[in-house]
Amino acid sequence: MSMPEDPVAVAEARDAALARIDEIEEAMKRGDFSGMDELIAYVPSKEWEVNESALILLLRVGSRRAIPAAAEEAAHGSKQAIHALGEIGVAAGMPALIAALLDEEYEVRETARLELSRALGPLVHDMLDCDEFGGCAEGEEHATLSAWWSAHGHELDPELVFYNGKPIDVGADVVQMEEWTRLNGEQVLAAVEAVSEKLTDFTGYEPPKVPRNEIAALWRAYWQQHAGRFEPGRRYFYGHRID
Repeated sequence: MSMPEDPVAVAEARDAALARIDEIEEAMKRGDFSGMDELIAYVPSKEWEVNESALILLLRVGSRRAIPAAAEEAAHGSKQAIHALGEIGVAAGMPALIAALLDEEYEVRETARLELSRALGPLVHDMLDCDEFGGCAEGEEHATLSAWWSAHGHELDPELVFYNGKPIDVGADVVQMEEWTRLNGEQVLAAVEAVSEKLTDFTGYEPPKVPRNEIAALWRAYWQQHAGRFEPGRRYFYGHRID
């Protein structure tokens, strides 16, 4: 007969794990990725705060080393793990996203659709046509994507990171922010701010606090000076190349 867990000990272990994840993040910002395996080991934690914190950092870093752990969590319906697989954006993670299209929960399936669309863009848009009210026969979407992947997955360079069907390119994000800024809507400018935060994770550049309609100009100036540091299709965290 197993003894009930001491809630104080559980809380202390949880807090220690969260503190350690924070330490790993700060080390990674300095280019020290020696804590990657330890971070990945936190993913199966029964403490949801530890699980979520580990997955969020892995999503931000985008290391392909996290794919097996994220795929395992995705198979159990973790939307955060599915987000991580889409953000990592390499070919090795796509089968797990396609498999998630069979999940019994609509929100999990929809998250998988969004992440497949994020990574592969126009390559798969026409095949992602199911919605909350149906739109296709049960399992049809998964079967279609699986067949497409079997036929074309090998065409994606396994060494590259993909966004919207192309190797990831910060310059394209800067152009997108400039286009959104010209639209000048509240929701659009919120999206600009979100992309800026993502690019900070990628480059390490933190723009000064300015009105949201001025953020894109700061990134344009930064990119004009530093574009040569970042190879398209490669993943960086705070300016340090990973994997």
